[in-house]
Amino acid sequence: MRTSKLLRFAATSAILAVLLVPGRAAADTVIPVGANPFASLVVGSKLYVTNQTDGTVSVIDTESKTVIAVVPVGPGHPTFMESHWHKLYVLNFYGGNTVSVIDTRTDTPIRSIPVGGSPYYCTKVGSNLYVMNYDTNNVSVIDMNTDTVTATIPVGLHPQYAISFGPYMYVHNDVTISVIDMRTNTVVGLPIPVGPLPYSSVLVGPRLFIPDSAANTVTVLDARTNTVTNTIAVGLNPYSAALVGTKLYVSNAGELTTSVIDTTTQRVIATVPVGAGPDYTIRSGDRVSVMNYVDNSVAIIDASTNQVVSTTLVAGGPVYGTVYGDDLYVIDYDGNNVYVLQPKK
Repeated sequence: MRTSKLLRFAATSAILAVLLVPGRAAADTVIPVGANPFASLVVGSKLYVTNQTDGTVSVIDTESKTVIAVVPVGPGHPTFMESHWHKLYVLNFYGGNTVSVIDTRTDTPIRSIPVGGSPYYCTKVGSNLYVMNYDTNNVSVIDMNTDTVTATIPVGLHPQYAISFGPYMYVHNDVTISVIDMRTNTVVGLPIPVGPLPYSSVLVGPRLFIPDSAANTVTVLDARTNTVTNTIAVGLNPYSAALVGTKLYVSNAGELTTSVIDTTTQRVIATVPVGAGPDYTIRSGDRVSVMNYVDNSVAIIDASTNQVVSTTLVAGGPVYGTVYGDDLYVIDYDGNNVYVLQPKK
């Protein structure tokens, strides 16, 4: 489960009072869901939301913006999801050690697939689902046509994110990147050292830009040679990033800002005040939405000016977002709601 926002961002809460933000905006719609919603995924015209404490998935009709079903999963605390044809795969973290499969035509659970310890994140490539098992330091490969595990690949300590480039999967561990050749489902080469706690990355051409949360840097990894070519200093505890054109917006979770990197020159060109504890960051057109977990708000940045154009308050702890059409669905972990915003307004 997510840790307390007071523990994660104690340094920023002390200086929250000095932050100046533009006019507050109201959410277009507020949708109550289960306890501690964590992540979301659109399948067809429905939004699926994992509820960590409930061990359920809420199903939202994006047209009526209402919950139309609640599906039990687990055991464990559901985190991220992926879909394949009419099936939704839900990872059951922290005690679950399984992937629940939901039939999206009927929104009912149909089976549970055993994997490694505490599956946290997954990436789909073709008909294969690569599942990061945080506690057992390996990756389970699920054939989604047969719903069977076809390989278990040892990687580094605490895998928690992955991104693919060509036939290779880049698995983010605590302090390294493991490279999997997906043609053979084996690790190639030695682990690549990066900054500690690389929670995410963005692929820009053949290069991965990797926020290193405990190093206050962004590592640039050339995927053609699997070598680190640059390290860019940013703010405190960079966590998530979103790309707009050639500009990369990196949320600095340990302070009140988002760093803007020109990916051509690989230099920071702006630092944007957004709110306390900026967490997940997502693009919507020429706007960047930043979830501020500490001060319970969502800041919208206009990428053409690198200025915040609106800030929306939520009930408590926005942690994730999904764009569908003109709408941004914001997952409010502590408030047990999904907020619907329109960043392009």
